[in-house]
Parts: sequence; structure tokens; C-alpha cells
Amino acid sequence: MSATELKPRKRDPHVCMRCKSRDVLVEHYADVLDFKGLTLDVDGLAQTRCRNCDYRWTTAGQEQDNLARLRDAYVAKRDAVRDREGLLTGEQIGEVLDRLQLTKAQAAELFGGGPNAFTKYMNGEVLQSLAMDRLLRLALAFGPRAVELLRQGRNAPLRLNAGYTLGATTATAEMQRCIAAIRAEADEVLMRAYVMFRGAGTVKSPGAFRTFRFESHVGPGRRAPITAGSTTPTTAIRVSG
Repeated sequence: MSATELKPRKRDPHVCMRCKSRDVLVEHYADVLDFKGLTLDVDGLAQTRCRNCDYRWTTAGQEQDNLARLRDAYVAKRDAVRDREGLLTGEQIGEVLDRLQLTKAQAAELFGGGPNAFTKYMNGEVLQSLAMDRLLRLALAFGPRAVELLRQGRNAPLRLNAGYTLGATTATAEMQRCIAAIRAEADEVLMRAYVMFRGAGTVKSPGAFRTFRFESHVGPGRRAPITAGSTTPTTAIRVSG
């Protein structure tokens, strides 16, 4: 059931709109409602039911009370989620914008979420997502440089530390292909080493090599370490690429 299914009405609240019976009673119940991005368990909701035909409705007073209970449940759930996920409070989000010298409108344009998103985040009306929270923290950590990069727009070229320049739409796919190629190359060397050492009676399974560190070319003259399994390497095998 949604939070807006039971609508208040302007007619006599003590007369059934369906059968005109006055044999009605007030019931209290619990429900699960979606409200501002959160699923809430709300107790103590009220409605009026006709004993004659089982028609149900809410009076104006019941609707106000139900909305108050819904908001109380939202605040409790919002604070619990914020504590569990370690999300920034509304006041802390305001401090982030101040340090980045951004207005709420500018922050919404840069980070997304809609024109009124940061007003709602800061007054507690809406809880920011975990992704938005991490983005704000990163922007604060990198300062003006992060703001500059965000202002360049989503279609700006992405420059990698290795010296490559990729279009924003192809960067992710290209990096994934590069990583997959390196992993495949490392797996091949791992199996060759296993076969060699097995013949010498040194090891009994390929799993013994999963602590080895592999270094592979990711570009001309550039190398990037890749760790398979444990982060504590026992030796290094260099793969020519």
C-alpha cells in the first residue's frame, strides 16, 4: 500500500460513501510504506471502516495523524541508515559546499540529484545516496581540482596517469580490456610455472602460486603491479608484453 492510497474526504466522515450506512468504526493498523526513497514500517495508522459493506477511508484528522507518524518513522529510519552507512549529516554537507565555495544550485549542477537536491539533503528532507556521499567526500579531499574536473562536463576527455587520453564513453571499456588482457597473461605464466615446478616435485597444485606478484606491460615502457590472491608476494615473474 502506498502512502497516498487512503485519501481524506470532505463529506461527513461518519457516513459510508458507498452504502450511506452510519455503522462505522475507527481501526488502527501497521503498514509498510515507501516514503522519500526509504521503506518504512509504520505503526498506529488510522482509518475508518464501514461495518455494513467493509468500505474503508481516512478522515482529514486521521490523514494528518498518519502523515505525522509517517514522518516520524522516516526520521528514525533516515538517522539509522546514516549512522549505519557513515553518511554525512546535512550540516556536514553544508560545510563541504562552503569549503568548495559552491552554492546549493551549483552543487546540484556539478554532482547531480536535481535542482533542489542539496536543499533537501541539508534540511534532512531526503537522505543522500551512498554514491553521492562518497562523491562529496572525494571532492572535498581533492578540493578545487575536483570542482574543475566536474565542470569540464561528462563529455570531456579522460586523461589517465599512464599518459593515455580516452574519450569518456570509451575509457571504461578500454580499461576493462586492458585489465582482462593482463590477467589472462598472468594466468598463462602462472600455469607454465606450475607445470615446471610440478615436474621438479616442488609444488602439488596451482594454488601454491596464487601469492605470486605479476608485473605486466600496460603500455610502452610502463609497468603496473598486479597481485593474484594474497597481497604478500613471495616472488615476481615478469611478463613481456
